[in-house]
Amino acid sequence: MRATTENKLITNALVLGGILLSLGLIAVSAALNFRMAYRMGGTELDGWVYGSGAAIADGLKALLPFFVWWAWRKREWLAVGAGVVLFVVFTAYSFTAGMGYVAKLRAFSEGVRASAVETRAGLRDEESRIEARLEKLGVQRGEEEISAELEAVFARVLGKTTVGAYSENCTLARNWSRHSCAKAAELRQELARAMEAAELEGRLHDVRGELRGLGSRGAGDVADPQLVALEGMAQELGLHTDRNRVRLALLVLVGLLFELGSGLGLYVSTVPWRGEGSAGVTGNGRGGE
Repeated sequence: MRATTENKLITNALVLGGILLSLGLIAVSAALNFRMAYRMGGTELDGWVYGSGAAIADGLKALLPFFVWWAWRKREWLAVGAGVVLFVVFTAYSFTAGMGYVAKLRAFSEGVRASAVETRAGLRDEESRIEARLEKLGVQRGEEEISAELEAVFARVLGKTTVGAYSENCTLARNWSRHSCAKAAELRQELARAMEAAELEGRLHDVRGELRGLGSRGAGDVADPQLVALEGMAQELGLHTDRNRVRLALLVLVGLLFELGSGLGLYVSTVPWRGEGSAGVTGNGRGGE
């Protein structure tokens, strides 16, 4: 007797858990139907009417298996046929709505990942270019040191004046300042290289910071790693397919997940209770006989 009671408690707990999970799937499916239908409305009122109707139909879809079962037991074949037709129609509509919603999400996520891949690739290319240029420039002296040496060249005494005053900081070509201005030209070139190197090092620091900020986004160089993995697995199994077919198969799979779970989950979860009820009715009927 105790074992029977424990079995009933376990059965009831499992059934209640299945009911709660099934109601969750029904709520998700109804919400998807509402969102997709609402967006198709021309006005807000149209959206609410269309969306509410789609959500209510999805809730009724979950109850139709019970009604079909009762009609079958009572041999009301018209009700059985009507219930099956309604279930198929509601499921087909909900399935297309679910697929549309999932397709929209996948397209958005693929776009985000593709953008991240493109951004990462661009940053890597820029990093490589900067590193190559810095390597070509080599180690440079500091800008202040070079500027100080350049000012010293301009301050050289040239007769009663200086090189800078005589040549207007080497902007005028004059014989007496030729050698000093040649040195100034070298220093100016060196200063330009030092400034370029400093600017490149700053940009390189920023690029590496942006790469770190991306984290794992775009790290695989593919917009949808799941599609690539499934496509590779299909090819290993000898299945000739492409990425578009794999994407379609995933959409169908997710659509079936929502629709089969929300449409049949509640009915399947309550099988133990219906089985006990049927057994009790059958037993009572035989006892009466």
